[in-house]
Amino acid sequence: MDSGSDIINKLGFSHSIYVSSALLSVVLELSGGIWLLWKEEACVIEEVQSSSRTIHVLVSDKKLGHSWMFSVVYAWAQACHRHETWQEFTEIANSISLPWLVMGDFNTIFDPAEKRVSLSQT
Repeated sequence: MDSGSDIINKLGFSHSIYVSSALLSVVLELSGGIWLLWKEEACVIEEVQSSSRTIHVLVSDKKLGHSWMFSVVYAWAQACHRHETWQEFTEIANSISLPWLVMGDFNTIFDPAEKRVSLSQT
């Protein structure tokens, strides 16, 4: 089995940031984490803040000379824990004035209909 660094190299990325929810994986038998990969020739990435559920970076585009914030989230599946993630995002939002892109899995739905589970068998 390939290691993380082997996979990064095979995909052609020169840099990475990884945050693991390894404690959660051991205690609750869950997997998870976030892996941010990039190529050095495209941009400069400066890690601003990370937690077991988020990565926040400053991205400087080498070609265009622009900088912007980029955040990746893998939110808790349990709603009772999500307030921590939202608090972290509120603090980041209040501290920046750059454009900001946020991506990831927020583990939330807009409409209860999205949560319907079909028990019918085919």
